Amino acid sequence: MIQDRPSWTSRPAVVAVIAFAIGAAVAGVIVAFVMSRGDDNNSTAQATATPGTATGTPVTTGTPIGPTATPLNPRNADDALANYIQQTLHQTYIGPCPQAQSGQTPQGTCSKELYRSTDVVTFALGPAFSEAVGEAVLTPAENGVWTVDFVGKTSKPPALGGRPTVYGAGDCLNLHSAPSKSSPTLTCKLDGTTADVIGGPQVADGITWWQLKDLGWGSQEFLEASD
Repeated sequence: MIQDRPSWTSRPAVVAVIAFAIGAAVAGVIVAFVMSRGDDNNSTAQATATPGTATGTPVTTGTPIGPTATPLNPRNADDALANYIQQTLHQTYIGPCPQAQSGQTPQGTCSKELYRSTDVVTFALGPAFSEAVGEAVLTPAENGVWTVDFVGKTSKPPALGGRPTVYGAGDCLNLHSAPSKSSPTLTCKLDGTTADVIGGPQVADGITWWQLKDLGWGSQEFLEASD
């Protein structure tokens, strides 16, 4: 009796080979999947670490530097005034004088503009809600930088032989050929102008007049005696 020939799949060696091949194939698929996930993660990490590089724009950090309160060589009269009060008078500048008091009075020096043009700007200076202690006269130099001259208020009238300063006149003080408002005007001098007194006092038109050398007669109201 002829026995049946066993099939090739029933042989132990063949079965082992087949099992090994299947296992290797499965392992290869797993390794390929893991490697592809690793590449994706690297790409994501690089994209996160270097934002903005797609447009070639560098990424910068840090705090921007803001403008200073006032420049060292001010080309603006208001900046020059603030510099002068803070650096020369060593006072706290609180800006324009408040018009009405509300709450606590601010401490420091404030300014009240008297006159402004391209050639001169004048301010009365003092504490808030108090009488001015003096006047700042600002003029531009040839390089455009504004300079400041300060005229202190003494509340003293001029005197013969003295050298008073034009003070608080606004744009300028009219100086006449005689102690009278109706007399011809010889010149008009800006605040901060100083001159020797050679005549006076003379009273006319309700004004006390003083004669300034080479200039004319001016009102005592706008002449501040020097200390």
